Amino acid sequence: MKMTEIQAHIREPSGISRQRWPLTWGVPLAQGQWRPDHAINAIDSNERARSICATPLATWPDASVKWALIDTQIDIEAGERLDLRLQIFYIIIVVVFGVLIAIALTQFLIRDKALNEDLAQLQQHAARQEERQNALREEFDSIALDLQVLEQEKSTLQAQDSCMRKLDQFNAAEDITE
Repeated sequence: MKMTEIQAHIREPSGISRQRWPLTWGVPLAQGQWRPDHAINAIDSNERARSICATPLATWPDASVKWALIDTQIDIEAGERLDLRLQIFYIIIVVVFGVLIAIALTQFLIRDKALNEDLAQLQQHAARQEERQNALREEFDSIALDLQVLEQEKSTLQAQDSCMRKLDQFNAAEDITE
């Protein structure tokens, strides 16, 4: 059985523990990966199934789902990370000797290629942002050093100015006594 899955990593950034907190996210799907008549759920990092509601928002010409909106509720502690993976179930009803047997065949049909491309773009963006942040930090440090030098020059000039005034006062007093 082919296993492809989409990993969702949820972080609680606000420092607040949340119980049964609503969570909504969108999932892009390749043509033919998921049809609305197939069941779908999410599994957390403890291998517990989480009930979800998947709403098709757009479809491909073959009526498979192009974009789905996923809604669920989560329990998450302050600052914690919750990992979920999306699964699709095909339900096959078989009649054997008058007994209905439901066989759930799990297939992970959601391709992670689109998400991997998005992740790669986000990682590149993050790297560029980090480079920019480092350059700004270096520029800030340089400006801070320049400011220190200017403050020292200002103090030196003020001391020289004070000294020159005192010298002028001394010279003016010398001229009066002569």
